[in-house]
Amino acid sequence: MDQIKNLSFNGALLAKHNAKLIQTAVENGTAPFLPDSQGKINPVPVYNLNTGFIVPDENLVLLQMKQKEMGFASNVVGTFNTIQEAGTEIGGKMSEGYGTHYVFKNSKNEFAVGTFYFPEETKAPEKVLDLNKKIKYPQKLQDKSFEIKDVQSYLPAYFAACKSGISLTVSPEVTEQFKSELLIVIKNDLSVKEKNPEIPTTKSYFSNADYKSSAVIAAVKENKPVEWFNGKSPDKKVEKQQEVKKEQKKENKIDREMEIF
Repeated sequence: MDQIKNLSFNGALLAKHNAKLIQTAVENGTAPFLPDSQGKINPVPVYNLNTGFIVPDENLVLLQMKQKEMGFASNVVGTFNTIQEAGTEIGGKMSEGYGTHYVFKNSKNEFAVGTFYFPEETKAPEKVLDLNKKIKYPQKLQDKSFEIKDVQSYLPAYFAACKSGISLTVSPEVTEQFKSELLIVIKNDLSVKEKNPEIPTTKSYFSNADYKSSAVIAAVKENKPVEWFNGKSPDKKVEKQQEVKKEQKKENKIDREMEIF
């Protein structure tokens, strides 16, 4: 993956850069959410050692792309603070391109930039891997399967599989329909001309799919059709409030990290 050099910490520009990376992966067939020749999708979860949870939305996809390209064996990442906590520093066998930059909104609702590092991007990978005990949600549905039958289900099902271990299959027809829709989203996002306001940004498209992945997991668990929801799920109000609080704490921590970085 072509990493940004001399990066100025401009979240809006980085979001477009990352969208372009995903577009290229879709067009050349290397995107991790695309199926193999047998129609099987083989997602690999990547966990954030800072939080113990799987990395969300398009940031997960970017890390999966980096992991595959570099041949990294680990499926965990950390931030600058994580590397310091492990007692090591950025470095290793790579000559350049350390880290994967990601965009988030800070406590002031402003775009900001953070960086994830795989253990292999540090001088002592084994020390970073020792923090694996922080992982909170190992996959639990490896014995379940789900067939993606429409575009609406495609990306939510992919994120659901990353989180739970569900086996995924999809037809060539649905895959092509999904690729077409995603490329429309990305190209509109990258357009220097007037954008279609009814089309979401790439980040919003992936974030919404990640949020809806819980509906796929629930359906597979109960062996029922997927019931999509808009906004907050009535059955998960308390859980959502807890997630918001955790996200705020995480953002505050990243804000402090950026000051150190």
